[in-house]
Amino acid sequence: MAKHWSQSASAQYSVAACIGFLAALLIFPGWYFTGLAPFDRAMPSDVAQHIISQRYYFADSWHWPLTRTALLLRPDGMNISLTDGIPLEAMFFKLFAALLPPHFEGVTIWVIFAAVSQPVTAVFAVRGAGKTDFLIALLVSLLAISMPLQPMRFYHAALSTHSMASFSLTWRKWMQRA
Repeated sequence: MAKHWSQSASAQYSVAACIGFLAALLIFPGWYFTGLAPFDRAMPSDVAQHIISQRYYFADSWHWPLTRTALLLRPDGMNISLTDGIPLEAMFFKLFAALLPPHFEGVTIWVIFAAVSQPVTAVFAVRGAGKTDFLIALLVSLLAISMPLQPMRFYHAALSTHSMASFSLTWRKWMQRA
């Protein structure tokens, strides 16, 4: 027998993603969605540091360790993990660096991802606890995106991805039960 729409995982995840995307639209300026930070705007120092780190990383060749760039702190170079350059996301985008526009940075894209994934992984956690009602999923999505510190954390990209912790803890619990 088919599940009732209110218990449908895809409906709950879709609504959660929409809530996250709407929150991102309300919180961030439009250029955050492009990966192209404007040169004529002041931005919080953390955001600027992350973007500068990634721009140098994308402009450099690959090194070992994979998150190192020789263009920062010459001649020895620096690991972008130390500048909160979001290494996981940076390595992904660096694979496509030749295809990306000049001055591309993925920090702002990562922050948008963080905003969208927060309510989605909250639904994942609630469903992992056995609660499949649509209203519960809707409420936990709204709560996940509206925590008082959450909008302020989005401007520090390295601290904004609480969704990864939520997802990994829930996944671990699911695997222990299997």
